[in-house]
Amino acid sequence: MDPPPEGCPLCGSTWGDWWEEVDGRPTFFCCELCATMWKTIRSEVSTRTGWARIDAVTVEGNRWGRTGVAVAGGETYRFFVVFTPEGALRKFEDRPSAPTAPSGPAAAPPASPSPEPPAVAEAELAPPAIEVDVATPSATPTPAPAPIPAPIPAPIPAPEPPQAPEPSVSPPAAVPEPPRAGTEGPAPGGEPLESAEVPPAVRERLLDEARRVPDLTRLPVEEGRQFVRELTRETDRLAGAPAPVSQLRTTSFPAGNHRVPVRVYTPVNGNVPLPVVLYYHGGGWVYGDLDTHDSLCREIADRSNCLVISVAYRRAPEAKCPAAFEDAWAALEWVHDPETALRLELDPARVVVAGDSVGGTLAAAVALRARDARGPFLAGQVLLYPVLDREPATASYLEEASGYGLEPGFLRWMWGEYLASPDQAADPYVVPLRATDLKGLPAALVVTAEHDMLRDEAETYADRLGEAGVEVQSTRYAGMVHGFLDYRGLAEEGWTALDEVGAWLARTLHSGETPPPPPPPPP
Repeated sequence: MDPPPEGCPLCGSTWGDWWEEVDGRPTFFCCELCATMWKTIRSEVSTRTGWARIDAVTVEGNRWGRTGVAVAGGETYRFFVVFTPEGALRKFEDRPSAPTAPSGPAAAPPASPSPEPPAVAEAELAPPAIEVDVATPSATPTPAPAPIPAPIPAPIPAPEPPQAPEPSVSPPAAVPEPPRAGTEGPAPGGEPLESAEVPPAVRERLLDEARRVPDLTRLPVEEGRQFVRELTRETDRLAGAPAPVSQLRTTSFPAGNHRVPVRVYTPVNGNVPLPVVLYYHGGGWVYGDLDTHDSLCREIADRSNCLVISVAYRRAPEAKCPAAFEDAWAALEWVHDPETALRLELDPARVVVAGDSVGGTLAAAVALRARDARGPFLAGQVLLYPVLDREPATASYLEEASGYGLEPGFLRWMWGEYLASPDQAADPYVVPLRATDLKGLPAALVVTAEHDMLRDEAETYADRLGEAGVEVQSTRYAGMVHGFLDYRGLAEEGWTALDEVGAWLARTLHSGETPPPPPPPPP
């Protein structure tokens, strides 16, 4: 049987072919996991209400944490439910039903243990052709756990039910300078930076990943992507509950003959129109997606009080270079479209591009093109351990090439999967260090890790930005490895780096004045 137009009742997907009987009717689900969670929801509702029959259930949010409404015989029952990634019920919370709020000034929400964030109607966010997933509640943030010396633990026990989130970010102008886990990058010719060993908990994690994960370069792409998703779920659990956001919305925008999905994170303490962080995920142009970087984007939105828009650009090998860059650029143009600004209540005069690893490549490349095209205007760029060169002859490329997670074989493979032709590597929009002139680029934050093959190319780029008159802040985190923000549950440096990102964004985007555009490049 073909899937119904409305898709899976839990997540809305029309992919998959899992069918089960629910109340005597064949019901389509995208997968067995969604079916299990859907039946659990209905069973909990029946138990708590005493209803013998449920007429309808609707849910909003992602499939792990959802608000929902059940209806039977004209009665309404509201609830909030959280599942573990394995599909086990973590929390089921009653939500008092309430009449529709009258028009006019917003009424105060009813008291509840964890208030529901305001929903956004689909028509307010996007045209009818765009699929929208709105108003996902978020858990209250928890302090970063102490380093865990074990390799990969069993699933972490369910945390205590989160309380209603308090405003967790002070006014942006008051954000203090974060403590440094490493040392700030010196000016060219400056003193050597500190050095440290990889923390035991991170090293154990890397060793365990090396034992469990097969060579990704030899796997079918989809199988490799699934491995990466699973690894990300594990590190996200180690980091604890993510920071709260007031709304989580998924939509897409047109780019040529296809659409580019995006996920929009609205901070708890933001004031509209909101400044924007346009985020490009890492993953070697082959892996990574909106879900693998969901937790990271929540943390950035919370720490910066900015609207974070995560971009699901086309990936290799299905879409070769320059597909990813074209989608990244199209996202910047979409953010600056007046209609988008109105729908998302964002300020196109305050936009920063950001990304990790190859996402940092895309952010740097978009900044270069925005300068060359004399718009759209960018207020800054955040480059987290970015890929900025191809097989450079640097010390870090040789000295940090084994035992730290990222190795030369994978880098050569990912470049091979991405490039349609070796000649493309000469293009600065593909390899940003090939740019001959960096004058007129927006202010930059460059974060590097001591034990990362990519360290020196990123620090070289930061030095060149400074020499070109660009305001740049460059920080190397001692003892850290590529992707260390993902290991923040095992090393405090990951949290410190996130604090630095949040503080830099707050200073750049919440100064009270719209920064002037940089001078145009020389002809």
